[in-house]
Amino acid sequence: MQVKELGHLVLYVKDLARSRRFYGELLGWKEITPEGGMQFPAAAFTSGRTHHELLLIQVGPSAAPLPKGRRLGLYHFGLKVGETDDELREALRSLLDLPVEMVLVSHGAPVLRNGRAAIERALK
Repeated sequence: MQVKELGHLVLYVKDLARSRRFYGELLGWKEITPEGGMQFPAAAFTSGRTHHELLLIQVGPSAAPLPKGRRLGLYHFGLKVGETDDELREALRSLLDLPVEMVLVSHGAPVLRNGRAAIERALK
């Protein structure tokens, strides 16, 4: 057997409404949750490549946080935003319009707390 591509990713989230805004409105993924909703608090999204690439399942504010340090489980995932440097620059520009705090991270360790300033410098 040979895996051809990642089919989809499922994330547990504390606040489904907030996560919907982030992945839908800020990152531009299309929500495809059935009109009647799911049988549990969840939302499905697609970039248009397949039926869905992302499923968010709400676990609520009382869910236990991830323990610090080394542990088993998801480490990170990356999202491809283009094929060219111009497409990457456009994606970076669109980040500057978002009402979110930006922290540049390299494999789990914060590199720069003021990510917005770093993006602005990179685009000059």
